[in-house]
Amino acid sequence: METPQQYEITGLGLSSNKYTVEQTGQDKNFRPEYEARNITGQTIFRCTYNTYEGETSFVDDDDNELLTIAPSGTLDIAGDYLLTDSQTGDDLVVLDNDFSFFVRV
Repeated sequence: METPQQYEITGLGLSSNKYTVEQTGQDKNFRPEYEARNITGQTIFRCTYNTYEGETSFVDDDDNELLTIAPSGTLDIAGDYLLTDSQTGDDLVVLDNDFSFFVRV
């Protein structure tokens, strides 16, 4: 059995094991905006989901880019997503999305 690798994002200090991600609204182009918060409610990072532009950037409160996620295709139904550390340029992990439909409730 292999030892699990750590996937640390250079500019992001995660010290807790519980976080909340919520859609906070939409930008002027109607793209959904998200924030991740720790258990005390402090914003850890935020992003605007770029549905048709490919790569999406996650930034901190000072607008410093922390990481990017790039889909393998143009449709958000199924596909792979590559997470890259923006400060080092290192590819961290590929997330595999077998099949999903995003539905607003």
